[in-house]
Parts: sequence; structure tokens; C-alpha cells
Amino acid sequence: MGGTCRPLILFPITSCYPFLERPGKRGVCTGTDVCCKKKKMNFISRAITVVFRDPLYHNFDGVKFEFDGHEGCSYVLFQECTHVPTFVVAVRHRYVEAVNKTGVSEVIVYADGNAVTTTIGRNVYVNGSEIDSPFPWTNGRIKVDKYDEHVKISLDSKFTLLWNGRGRAVPTLDTSMFGKVCGLMGNADDNPENDMQIRMPDGTMKTTSDVNKFGNSWVIPGSC
Repeated sequence: MGGTCRPLILFPITSCYPFLERPGKRGVCTGTDVCCKKKKMNFISRAITVVFRDPLYHNFDGVKFEFDGHEGCSYVLFQECTHVPTFVVAVRHRYVEAVNKTGVSEVIVYADGNAVTTTIGRNVYVNGSEIDSPFPWTNGRIKVDKYDEHVKISLDSKFTLLWNGRGRAVPTLDTSMFGKVCGLMGNADDNPENDMQIRMPDGTMKTTSDVNKFGNSWVIPGSC
């Protein structure tokens, strides 16, 4: 019948990966596990990615991989792929003692001269100062909303990102950015074969099959 059995506690309500899977028939899995089936996705919906705290990455073109990275380092999740990008979205990895591995602890959006950071617990900081209220907070093209379950950061005509404050980030690209981004999430050109690209010193890209080499090439200098 297809599908993957997942523990009920993995995600609230459905236990299935948000946007990527749907709950299947009840009783297929043993115990309280939920049967999750892949959703049929067109090109637009594939430009939604999910990052879990493990950290497990599921990029814009559907490629899944694990990348632990290094304690305290920030990595480019995705950015406008130009020599002088107008935006950069990064994630910071922290060691999680309970699971003995690193995990995503915060998301940072750099755009329009601002650094918007949201952390574990869904706190929001702009250029190092915490923003308590009122929400939404806006500045130029950036808009930040804070809800009971997540923080939403939007950059007009570029992307929207949801952060649940517990290590899961779900960015969605605007169609105008398809094929124009790079970073851990790939380039969103509907070709999963060319997503793992390393930045070279001369600004060109080189494809690799080494996940660690790929991931570490996107570390933000001075962040560790």
C-alpha cells in the first residue's frame, strides 16, 4: 500500500512531514504509529523545504541529507546566488546533549541592512535587540509575524519562512527565485542532480557528492 510508518510524537497532530507527506489509512502501522504517504508535488510546491533539528535537510528539489556541521557555526541555508546577494538566510548549529549531536538552534535572515534572528523559544531579535511587540514588525521588504506556534519571516517577492522555535524551519520560495538561489537548500531548478555545489574561491560552483564537504563550504566566515 506504500507509505512510511512514523511515531505519533514526531510532529503534532499528523506525525507526517509538513507539506511533504499526508496521513494514510489508519490501522496500517502497528501501535500508535501513523502511515505517512508522499504528497504529489508540482514544481511550485517543491520549492518548499524543511529543516529538522536533527538536522535533516530536505532541499528545494527534493534531496534529503543529514549534515551535523560544527558547534556554534552558521551556514547559508539559501541566498540569492549573485556576487552581492540582496538576501542571505542562515541557520546556526548547536550541540544538543540529549541526542548527542548538533541541531539547528536559530535562523538568521540578512536583508536590507538588517539581521533578523529567531531562536529556540521563538524569540525574535533585530540587529541584536529583542523585539517583544507589536507584531507584525516591518522594515522595508522584511516582515516578521509571531504566532502561538511559529514565527513567520517574509521578504517581499523572495521567500517566506516559518520557524517553530524547536529546530524546524520551513522556507517557501517565490517562483521568481527558482534557479536563482544557492546554499544548503540547492538551487530550486527542478534538477536534484546539481544541488550539492561547493563555492569556489573564484565565485564559480563545483558539484560534489560529499555531504560534509558540501555543507562545510557554506559556513559563514567568522561565525564559529
